[in-house]
Amino acid sequence: FTQERSGAFGRVYPAQRQKDGVNVAVKVVSLAESSSSSSYLVESFLNEVRQSTRLSSESKHVVKMFDFDFHPSGLAFIVMERGDQDLEKTLISQPTLPVSQQKVLWRQILNILITLHKHSIVHLDLKPSNLVFFGNRLKLVDLGIAQKANTRGQGPNGTFGYTAPEVRLAPHDAWPRYTSRADIWSVGAILYWINYGTSPKYDHHNRSYRPPHDLPSIKEENIVDVLRHTLQMDPYQRSSTNWLAQHSFTRSS
Repeated sequence: FTQERSGAFGRVYPAQRQKDGVNVAVKVVSLAESSSSSSYLVESFLNEVRQSTRLSSESKHVVKMFDFDFHPSGLAFIVMERGDQDLEKTLISQPTLPVSQQKVLWRQILNILITLHKHSIVHLDLKPSNLVFFGNRLKLVDLGIAQKANTRGQGPNGTFGYTAPEVRLAPHDAWPRYTSRADIWSVGAILYWINYGTSPKYDHHNRSYRPPHDLPSIKEENIVDVLRHTLQMDPYQRSSTNWLAQHSFTRSS
């Protein structure tokens, strides 16, 4: 296989289902680690299977899983529907998006967030490479480190810049409980990347929403306002999903 992309705990390859020729994606996870990390990987793998099955039955913005299996060699497999290109690759090839197209993407990202939080799931690693186009529809394709809300953290998970600072930067002896506010940072970081081509910095002076030093600020004030209210270092200062859903950037055409 030619590798298609990497997930939180494995690699994803394009394949074809033999019985009907349907194109699929196969996620391969190696569980052959030390006994302590292996049990964590198994639980993360099963967690992804459970969450994907439940969420895809309700939302058209979560990838559909067809099957999963374990191999005696220590490998585990998830077979899922296969999309086109992820959001990261798409925007690298088309770095400037008009505001109208940004709104279309933003509403779909927010739909994913609302679905997760409706089920008390905190994703912790929402980012452009985890969002794949199926035609014009964005779908979340990786739930590898998602947790139930209010679960206490076990280590610095996620991706620097996209994962909330309280998840990435907490002291090793004081991991916080994960809340839905962590994902608020992540969707803000995705919108930031759509506009500036990079992820935001963790700025303890609450200037994370500001542009990189070599770029001017975007002119669309509604986008700046969303960034300002999502990219707060203090999770309790971030706006809620309901606030984002009612924001004029989300609701206006």
